[in-house]
Amino acid sequence: FTGIEKFEIMAIPFFILAGNFLTHGGVARRMIAFARTMIGHWPGGLGIAATMAAALFSAVSGSSPATVVAIGSIMLPAMLSVGYPRRFAAGVIVTGGALGNLIPPSIIMVIYSVATSGAVYFGPHGEKVGSASVGQLFMAGMVPGVILAIMLSATTWYRAWKNNIPRIE
Repeated sequence: FTGIEKFEIMAIPFFILAGNFLTHGGVARRMIAFARTMIGHWPGGLGIAATMAAALFSAVSGSSPATVVAIGSIMLPAMLSVGYPRRFAAGVIVTGGALGNLIPPSIIMVIYSVATSGAVYFGPHGEKVGSASVGQLFMAGMVPGVILAIMLSATTWYRAWKNNIPRIE
């Protein structure tokens, strides 16, 4: 009981609750509409919009499975109806959903911080290394998360441009 008695663990059910509110409240559809209007006309624009919406949803929900379900249930049928190959569309949604592990707030970061709190580790040269707090992990995940979202979008654009995947208006 002392291992799970941390206050930070209370964030996890609230992340899941926020993801449910976003999914059922229509916010996920609005995020997708925003992303579509911004970059939907580019080659692979619908796929880039899915990645962008997944990044936005991940930044709010903190959960990769919730992101894949919320964004995928809306974007996969839309991408297939435009003419995207099924494997490409599913791959874009699943890799975009993986941003939920890296873009803060992330459930995995909270669990890691709580699991290592109070522990003292030794680095490669024998120096003491303290555990990371939730805030430190959130700050450390922001830049890599944004870079990964940009790289996924660039890869989606290139593959769509190369394979002549149709654009939307």
